[in-house]
Amino acid sequence: MTDDYLNPRKSQVCQAIVAQGLLADCDSLSMVDIDGLRNTVRRLTRTFPDHFLHTFAVKSNLYVPILEVIGSEGMGAEVASPGEFELAKKAEIPFPNIVFDGPVKKTDEILQALDLGIAINIDNFQEFEIVADYFRNQTSTSIVGFRINPQIGAGSVALSSTATLTSKFGVGLQDPGVREQLLDLYQTHNFLNALHVHVGSVGSPLSLMTEGAEAILSLAREINDRVGNQQVRTIDIGGGLSVNFESDDDSPTFEDYASALQASSPELFDGSYKVITEFGRAIVAKNAFTIARIAYTKTMGGRPIALCHAGGHNLMRTIFQPEDWAKRVTALNSHGQVKSGTKVPQDVAGPLCFSGDIIAHERPLPELVPGDLVFVHDTGAYMFTNHFYYNAKPYDPVFGFESQGEEFRFIRFKAGQTLENLTSMFTKD
Repeated sequence: MTDDYLNPRKSQVCQAIVAQGLLADCDSLSMVDIDGLRNTVRRLTRTFPDHFLHTFAVKSNLYVPILEVIGSEGMGAEVASPGEFELAKKAEIPFPNIVFDGPVKKTDEILQALDLGIAINIDNFQEFEIVADYFRNQTSTSIVGFRINPQIGAGSVALSSTATLTSKFGVGLQDPGVREQLLDLYQTHNFLNALHVHVGSVGSPLSLMTEGAEAILSLAREINDRVGNQQVRTIDIGGGLSVNFESDDDSPTFEDYASALQASSPELFDGSYKVITEFGRAIVAKNAFTIARIAYTKTMGGRPIALCHAGGHNLMRTIFQPEDWAKRVTALNSHGQVKSGTKVPQDVAGPLCFSGDIIAHERPLPELVPGDLVFVHDTGAYMFTNHFYYNAKPYDPVFGFESQGEEFRFIRFKAGQTLENLTSMFTKD
């Protein structure tokens, strides 16, 4: 891991954070690169043809200011709960550009989505009955189809794989009788006009993702042949593009994915279908970071340990799955400059009262001292946005930043949580 490297933009913004006193009233905060976010979305949209609708997986980062930036660049939203839907609404994402996923949708949520023309990916046959009952009495402009589990296997991260034989998501295409049941339902219900697949998230190789797309394209052709016209007009290929956490390099790129997809499924690129994507982590992960102050240092069993104010409450996945979510950590001095000096294997530990609250294990870094800072890279997805209330630790401030000439403009996305606000969450109403 390239812990000792900070690119010029990150280096400059760290020094600006310190100089402008953003860490004066807190000991940990997260920063979102607004310019980087815009550039990432623009790179995505340039890579694929215009008949692709790219939606952002809201679960990966819930902050409305981020959704507003993404929406202003033409992306839609993929939501999996009423809360995520309300956040997309606050960001003024148009209803036709919203996709409603999730394995446990309530009846009223389904009916609302159909009333508003929001796309629905049906998770199971019982959920289908709710949708079918709606269409017996009225119509909808919604794109509607089944989520298909092609049951083609797992990626390298088991908990992020959704195309295994027994995944909880979607309808298992290889289970006995299911393919024929789907063909019959599409033939008898013309409101079914789409198919959806999502084989997994980080750790899913391009070959697995393209195999999933091939599987539902084959099913779409079979349905349309059975029906006698192109009833399936939309293919939702999900998201799940992996992110490289080892360095600043993007790998795989959107271009890599598009090339692999075009080689295996050219129909997705010739305009035969409207195509929907649901990228989340690939959009925002590398466009944010978390910075925290070192409070204390100690040596235990001969190993230096630096205790800081970031940890399980704002970096939960890294803490609980360090082998899958290891993060680069760069040592900075109190002025926000990269530290030099002899590297010493040391733990960077968080403030929570359990032994696993370790951001980095035996990481070779210039020896940290109280007052130094640690820069945790690539925390834009599933990190500070998914706060963990262990020890009743308040959430930290979140800022966006963008270039303004030679300077940076900082925009507060969220103030740090007050103790009064926190305790009210756990107080009897």
